[in-house]
Amino acid sequence: MLEIKFVRQNLDAVQNALEARGQEADLSEFKKSDDQRRGILQELEALRHQRNVVSEQIAEMKKSGENADDVVAEMRDVSSKIKELDKAVAESKMFHRSKMDRLFSLLLKRELTYCQQLFLLS
Repeated sequence: MLEIKFVRQNLDAVQNALEARGQEADLSEFKKSDDQRRGILQELEALRHQRNVVSEQIAEMKKSGENADDVVAEMRDVSSKIKELDKAVAESKMFHRSKMDRLFSLLLKRELTYCQQLFLLS
């Protein structure tokens, strides 16, 4: 099975290999969606980090007797955004898997090792 990392790093070689085999595939759509997915993942990780840090702050505030209601409400919004982004990542993963399966069937027609892929695409 083609690895997404391999395709990402060798996009031109994959495109050339497809053309050499008389196949057509829109790899610009793949690249665009991959860039979007990676951006979503970065935002998701940043929000998760924020949630973890603020959760510790909320615990400290409650421990010292401060009112943390506003911060808790803000974190509910962050949690909602995390859920939305998790859903978007899952949808993107399904899209990528279908694209990778398509590339695999167009390009290789059988399972190859990474070294064999490099050899075929060079």
